[in-house]
Amino acid sequence: MQRIVVVDDAPVTLEIYRRALNQLEDVSVEVFTSSIVAFAEVCEHEPDLIVVDYRMPDLDGLEFVERFRKRSSDPDIPMIVVTGSSDADVRRRALDVGATDFIQKPADSVEFMSRSRNLLRLRAHEKALRQRSVSLEAQVKELSGNIHELEMLDSMITLAGYHDNDGRFHGARLGDYASLMARKMGLDVKTQRLVYLAAPLHDIGKIAIPDRILFKNGKLTKEEFAMMKTHSEIGYEILRGGTSLLMTTAAQIARSHHECWDGTGYPQGLKGEDIPLLARIVAVADVFDALVSVRPYKSGWALPQAFEAIRRGLGSKFDPRAGEAFLDSQLEIQEIRQHQMTSTSAA
Repeated sequence: MQRIVVVDDAPVTLEIYRRALNQLEDVSVEVFTSSIVAFAEVCEHEPDLIVVDYRMPDLDGLEFVERFRKRSSDPDIPMIVVTGSSDADVRRRALDVGATDFIQKPADSVEFMSRSRNLLRLRAHEKALRQRSVSLEAQVKELSGNIHELEMLDSMITLAGYHDNDGRFHGARLGDYASLMARKMGLDVKTQRLVYLAAPLHDIGKIAIPDRILFKNGKLTKEEFAMMKTHSEIGYEILRGGTSLLMTTAAQIARSHHECWDGTGYPQGLKGEDIPLLARIVAVADVFDALVSVRPYKSGWALPQAFEAIRRGLGSKFDPRAGEAFLDSQLEIQEIRQHQMTSTSAA
């Protein structure tokens, strides 16, 4: 809805203008007989078009236009001066002080509507271009920031990979699994991309876990398992200094991907929807990939066995909605894993 303000000290003329302008689509028309009151209004709430009479007490049309142009931060608001004078000097002065157009009295209603409509279209186009420019500028800044973030995240994933031979590939699979689950759950594309980028850093805290524990060929002792569990908080501490959505999300996932739906997980013992949603998604993908992968202390499970373990964990270990999304994606999950394993072998 575009807003038009009309100023004329003659009520009859105002009514003629109001009726004509109300025939335009998507407009609201406000009329004023006092130029002083109208000036205060347009300075406080800038309209999309101002129509002002030339001869008025207090502020005449040219003074009105000149003062408004000096006060307004938006130079593109169109202003029509309506004048009964045929003096070319008046018209020149109107344009000099900032009028966009002028119409001579008695104004032809069809011409008046056409000029007003054209100026409103121009105004709408200029506003759209301005908004697009602001949006593009924001996107460029975001893209620039994301490039640096992605470079940093990739370096951190590589660092983790040096500490765990399968760490980089495990993280990449989790990103694929998690973004697929997010899509199945109806989450928006931005969130799908977010979890795809953040998920690979879920175990970054393991760089602080001693190799004797991380690669132990056998069951961990109670003390060793307690040490292993600290990787969640360590990962959170590594990532939490970031202020972007990507970094804060990665920190949340690192901290909460071992929380359980029933509250029996760690490190905080969160329960149900108190666990961040993307961490709940990654939790499912992480357990599955751990089950089917070979580790120093175990062989990999068969896929049907691993999918069944996920099914049994719904409502206890896993968020039922996230778990169902994973189980509904079994064919895609197998394709992702097969592609990853093929790529790993080729590398």
